Amino acid sequence: MLDYYSNFPAPTRPDAIEEVIKACKIKLSLNKKVYEDKLLRDISTQVITDMPSLGSYTGWYVGFKNDAINSVMHKITDCKCGE
Repeated sequence: MLDYYSNFPAPTRPDAIEEVIKACKIKLSLNKKVYEDKLLRDISTQVITDMPSLGSYTGWYVGFKNDAINSVMHKITDCKCGE
């Protein structure tokens, strides 16, 4: 099944950014942290833009998306902007 989906493209960069923002908002709300939406969008945009490729559909949803979310979470919690 994953082989089949590897023939399809990953989401567009704008769609990937929105997916990462949504996932990060969920993780941050579980930790009772609040960050400015603009900061979250800026960091997510930077992380996705810096990725040379988002891979295939399978690559994005199995690996790259989680890497992007973790990178954004690391950067946003390191800045301690929500405290």
